[in-house]
Amino acid sequence: MLLSDLAQNQFKKVLVCGPPGTRKTTFACGFPGKIRVLDFDGKVGSAAAWYGAKEPERLKEIEVESLSSNLDPNFDPMARVNEIITREFIPQQKAGKMEYSTLVIDSATTFSSSALKHIIKTNPGVKRVASSQGTQACMQDYGILKREFGRLIPGLLSLPMHIVMTAHIEVDKSELTGEIIRKPIMDGSFAQSLPIFFDEVYAVKVRDGKAYAQTQPDIYFDFCRSSIPGIPKEIELTYESLTKKYL
Repeated sequence: MLLSDLAQNQFKKVLVCGPPGTRKTTFACGFPGKIRVLDFDGKVGSAAAWYGAKEPERLKEIEVESLSSNLDPNFDPMARVNEIITREFIPQQKAGKMEYSTLVIDSATTFSSSALKHIIKTNPGVKRVASSQGTQACMQDYGILKREFGRLIPGLLSLPMHIVMTAHIEVDKSELTGEIIRKPIMDGSFAQSLPIFFDEVYAVKVRDGKAYAQTQPDIYFDFCRSSIPGIPKEIELTYESLTKKYL
């Protein structure tokens, strides 16, 4: 593969981080063509309401797979994800024709929680502490989670389609340096590694009723970055704003 081939890659891999209610999912559902949403948060209704009021025809292009926790104790979201990958995405990738133009994973936070529960469920032989709240994950589980995400995330990002992943943000303080650290909320230690895999990593904020994406790092959000030449430090959080002005 030539470097020029990579430069012409039309598909964007975007990680959008921010508090609840900052229109991350609405932004993700604004990407072109048919969209597949893997909804781990169970809050995609906010995007549906927004497009229902402003672009009702757009709703026909968005297919939502509900993977959030429910009352069925036998429901395993990750088993369904593995099924989608092996039965749909991989065959489509090999055939050179994807059914959807964009894959939305909403969100990395609840995605990682589902993955950790799946690891506990499918590895019953590991010694763990049980409590009234259920079986608690052990260090071995977190090690498996980190390895699985190290395999799964690059695999998903290799698909020939736009990939948009949302994530909630947590604020922590380093015990060694006292430094304030902001990072995506995820189970395990993969949170600090997650942004590395994406071309575009944005922190989202709402100001005067509009959502904006911070595209460059600063002392508050050092994980932000963009591979788009000339993009401002802050842009309005819409796909149209991104494509019309900077792509």
